[in-house]
Amino acid sequence: MIYSAAVGRTPFEIFFSLYVVGAFFLGLVTSPSTFHFFTTRLSILIWITAVIGVSINSVVEMPWAGTSFIVNDVVTVTSRVWEDFGVSRLAGFARSSDNAANQIAITAVALLCLTTSVISFAGVATISTYVIYLTTSKGPLLAFLICVVMAACYHWLRFAHKPRHFKLLTLVLGLTAIIIMILLPLFPATALNQLNSFLGGVGNTTNSFKVRLTEMWPNAFLLVELDQNPIEYIFGRGIGGIGAVQFVGRYLHPNSADNLFVFLYVSVGLFALPLLTMLLLSLARTQPQMPAISAAVALMLLYTLIACITNGGLETIVIAFVLGYGMSAQRN
Repeated sequence: MIYSAAVGRTPFEIFFSLYVVGAFFLGLVTSPSTFHFFTTRLSILIWITAVIGVSINSVVEMPWAGTSFIVNDVVTVTSRVWEDFGVSRLAGFARSSDNAANQIAITAVALLCLTTSVISFAGVATISTYVIYLTTSKGPLLAFLICVVMAACYHWLRFAHKPRHFKLLTLVLGLTAIIIMILLPLFPATALNQLNSFLGGVGNTTNSFKVRLTEMWPNAFLLVELDQNPIEYIFGRGIGGIGAVQFVGRYLHPNSADNLFVFLYVSVGLFALPLLTMLLLSLARTQPQMPAISAAVALMLLYTLIACITNGGLETIVIAFVLGYGMSAQRN
């Protein structure tokens, strides 16, 4: 906080940002028994509620959609009614369609690992896939489908008495996700433009991804450059330097990052790398006495790493909670 203030962040920016990422700090102090309750009991309630809510919201506009409030003399809209390149996005059930998709995906991943019924597995996977599709959130959908395959692999490998193979698969996929997460935003501008041209013929399904590649991620790094403070290249802009706080203040070019590495680098500089390494190492931790819960926690973490390629992570409640628990020293 002292560093953040020293490099120019205001008290409002610092405390508002800490408030937004509160779920991450909650995850840090959550005990294994409490997280297991979330995984085995609370996830069922969240999943059912989210599935019903999104299903209703796909045909009925919620009365609170488009509600606005004033923060720091700036009007902010919550549950906003909006379109992305002509495609309507859900509003009203969650703060954004992306939040709803992540709530369904993470809780469904836990349920897929814990169920012992093929019918239940198929039902949860099918319903979740369809409802996430309704949110039009492509990143969460892709991450979830990968985790469905991994959950199926877990059950097969457990039946074959080869649990170490599952652990190896999660580590390889986790490492791959982190490498992609770091390298994508660092592509040279020329390469990004070429990729943009290649994706141009795919249609609206990749438009939001192209905006991240060619505008959002380069502009996020530009925030550090425009400050003209060399120390920020090492330690970042501090708490409140990027993300939601810029959308409730008077910023000419607010940036949500939409990539965990970008969010961390702009915030804490090169410390982003050891933080991501900690998340990867957390996949290696297991609890042999509760293999199903251990697998569920591992796949929830894997989902967050894959989803965070196109999501800032720490400002999405359920993802931030899982990330915080992944870094928790209590996970022994």
